[in-house]
Amino acid sequence: MVLGIFKETTAADLSRLMVIDRAQISRSVSDLLQQGLLEQQPDPANRRKRLLRLSPEGQAALATFEPGLLDRQRVFTELLDESELDGLTRAVDKITRYLADTLEAPDAAPATAARPDL
Repeated sequence: MVLGIFKETTAADLSRLMVIDRAQISRSVSDLLQQGLLEQQPDPANRRKRLLRLSPEGQAALATFEPGLLDRQRVFTELLDESELDGLTRAVDKITRYLADTLEAPDAAPATAARPDL
């Protein structure tokens, strides 16, 4: 879904955006490339980097799964009232900030990270 949103990025950027260890991203990217769900090409700005994007097959797979994921998100917003949803968001942001700090990936911290009370 992240590549569906950003269209094209590097594995390192995916690691930071998703707050996932680079080795785990590397293994996942390798698997998705082998399955034909991703394509890669050299980054014109830096030939050492490889840009990743969804292949047509990857876009079709995302189109298949995305409605279910969005439905699940909708269920949460309908199930929880505003204060509960806010509490859940705050808790997830706190965990995400912790993981961003632990993985030394400050770019992955949520925007609310500037609020010390969260």
